[in-house]
Amino acid sequence: MKSNLYGVLCIILCCVIFAIILYTINPNYYESFKWSEDDERDFIELQFTINPHIVYDLNILQKYAPAIDVKYLLKYGVWPWSKQTQELYKKALDKNPFIRTYSEDGLNYARSIYNESAILYILKGQKEAEEKEKLRQVKPAPILPSGWGSFGYNSGLIR
Repeated sequence: MKSNLYGVLCIILCCVIFAIILYTINPNYYESFKWSEDDERDFIELQFTINPHIVYDLNILQKYAPAIDVKYLLKYGVWPWSKQTQELYKKALDKNPFIRTYSEDGLNYARSIYNESAILYILKGQKEAEEKEKLRQVKPAPILPSGWGSFGYNSGLIR
């Protein structure tokens, strides 16, 4: 391999072949997360116990929640969230005038229902709604008919 171009092409070719082999061994690896039947059954039992009023569509949920997150939920009773997501949720909870609860309790309750990608989607939607509301509340200055206002004083016409 005296040429850098041939070396780079060989590395790219090896990576493509490796990806094809991985895809043929496990085609669900790249399409979505697939839970085992035991995980599905245990998830339904847990959610029926801690959140009986919430109905989950497992086909949709499996697209956004990997099996390792479900195992964490089954072990600890809450979805795994990063520290950054937890802080974002606490700030949103503190700003909400309709929900008055201790932020840790609210956080644990939300973590028992929503996985991290779902709560980030919800928080993003709330932030966009707040920004639209702020823009809607900003009213332009009224357009006064000619001769009204302080133009005469400011321009020096009236002394």
